[in-house]
Amino acid sequence: MMKLEWMVRNAVESDYAGWRPLWDGYNAFYGRAGETALPEADYPANLGALPGRA
Repeated sequence: MMKLEWMVRNAVESDYAGWRPLWDGYNAFYGRAGETALPEADYPANLGALPGRA
């Protein structure tokens, strides 16, 4: 059996590049683009409240 180890930490500004493709993919999966996309201001509230992105 493989042992998994997890580390939980606060989000930091450098996480944005890794989270952004997930956010875009989330919108695309639900057919959200252009006017139907979730507002950019919702990004930090929905995916980790990354600092400096509100």
